[in-house]
Amino acid sequence: MLKIKEIKFDSDEERQVACWLNECEKAGFVDRVLYHAVEYQLSDRIADEKGRFLLHGHKYSPDFVFCLKTPLKPFQKFFKYRKNIVIDVKGSFSKYHDQKSFSLNQKWTYARYGVYVQKVIPEKLFKATFVPEACRYTKKRGQLVKKYLGCKVVGDWIGK
Repeated sequence: MLKIKEIKFDSDEERQVACWLNECEKAGFVDRVLYHAVEYQLSDRIADEKGRFLLHGHKYSPDFVFCLKTPLKPFQKFFKYRKNIVIDVKGSFSKYHDQKSFSLNQKWTYARYGVYVQKVIPEKLFKATFVPEACRYTKKRGQLVKKYLGCKVVGDWIGK
C-alpha cells in the first residue's frame, strides 16, 4: 500500500491515481504497487572516437508499476490484461508538450525492453471504473467534484 501522505508526487493527477491504486489494492484487484521504482536506460552517453562528449544518455522512469490480480473487464479496457502493468499518468491538458516526450519514451521503452507503458488519464480511468473517495470532494469546500457526479465508488463498482 502506498503511503500517500509521505510521498511527494510530481502532479495532482499522480496523487489521484495513487489513491485509486490504494483502493484497488484494498479490494484485492492489484498488489505490489510501486511509485517511480523502475528506471529504464534508453540511451547511453555518446562520445566521439577520441572520447569527447557528444550526447547525454537518456533515462526514463514511468510513474507506477503494479501487478493486476484479476481480469476484470473495465481493467481490460485500459490495461489489455497483462499481469504486470506499467503506467505513466498524464493530465487531460499539458502546456509543456509532455505527450510528445511520453510517446517517444513509450516507443523506446517497448523497443529496447519489451515493456509497454500505458498512458493513463485519471478522469477517463475514474469514469470507466470508479472514483477514489479521496478524489470525490474538493479540497477547500469539501463539495462533490462536478465532473465525477455520475461516477461510481469502489463499493458500487464491485457490487457490494
